[in-house]
Amino acid sequence: HVYVISCLGAGSSTMRLGLGLGSVVKAYMKYRLEDHTGQEKIFQEKMGDRTTIIRPTTLTDGKATGNIQILQEGSWFSWPTIDRKDLALFISNEVLEGDGSDEIVHVTAGRATTKSQPPPVDPAES
Repeated sequence: HVYVISCLGAGSSTMRLGLGLGSVVKAYMKYRLEDHTGQEKIFQEKMGDRTTIIRPTTLTDGKATGNIQILQEGSWFSWPTIDRKDLALFISNEVLEGDGSDEIVHVTAGRATTKSQPPPVDPAES
């Protein structure tokens, strides 16, 4: 199974930040999003149902919250960033405890307008 780290806004995903900011960000990141979309397509074509695509919001450093939210496609979210450490913990949790299903997962930190997931367990603390 392959876990592909992509970006929210790639493929058919949307960035709904309010006040039209999602469209502005998508235009600003046009070429990066095209690259991520191409990467996703290659893995989906080659690996088929053995691919999980993880699309985080903007990555930060040193601002880990331990509060990870899974976004539903097209949902509004108020916290457009996720710390790299939080993302790494989410990914390790998916690898160790996930069901390995073919899916696309959108993740962010803080509060979102969708269901939440409990913070993943840090394997170093087990």
